[in-house]
Amino acid sequence: MISNNKESMYKRILLKLSGEVMAGSLGRGIEEPAALYIANEVKAIKEAKKDIEIAVVIGAGNIFRGKENPHIERVKADYIGMMGTVINAMALSSALEKIGVENTVMNVFSTGRYTELYNALEGRKILKSKKVLILAGGTASPYFTTDTTASLRACELECELLIKATKVDGLYTDDPVKNKDAKFIEKTTYLEVIEKNYNVMDITAVSMCNENNIPLLICNLKKKGNVASFFKGDKIGSIVR
Repeated sequence: MISNNKESMYKRILLKLSGEVMAGSLGRGIEEPAALYIANEVKAIKEAKKDIEIAVVIGAGNIFRGKENPHIERVKADYIGMMGTVINAMALSSALEKIGVENTVMNVFSTGRYTELYNALEGRKILKSKKVLILAGGTASPYFTTDTTASLRACELECELLIKATKVDGLYTDDPVKNKDAKFIEKTTYLEVIEKNYNVMDITAVSMCNENNIPLLICNLKKKGNVASFFKGDKIGSIVR
């Protein structure tokens, strides 16, 4: 696992979350305790490193999955998913507000007064103000995953680290949930991820991070305070450079 000796110097980060984390024990939709758990994890990161700037991209698997609705053609299904990310973003925003964390939701398409229209320049200003920036709406184009959205926004917002918070401890040679013989990978390169087809992010997201020299930390969100501990000097997760 990776210690944060120099990693703690990262000031602006993007946190990528799956939509499923919002569902909690419900499996679908949004469970309030789950949303509050995530909000508190974000707050813990801010408390661990006072000058940190945090952007968040969240998926929508708890709201809608195109693969489970084959009767809906791909482009429409992708747009439904994008709208699902707005629902999750607003729910997370409310949870953060409830625990006293200032935040702004930016969306790539207009949804009225509760979100701001995304542009990178304004997004950077929000981050500099130390508000948490929640990014919704995906890339605004079909055929792109929220992992690609996270990589794209990390580049546009000039983030120094992309953190993919998952349900496992880091990167493995195979799915550790399905394969008990899967081996943990402490650190690797983007080129190796591509060559060995490790299931980290889709190829577009991986290539974007590689080309723009943004390291990726993969770690376990289910362990309370785990992500925040990285900024306190603890060894966690896997790093890809």
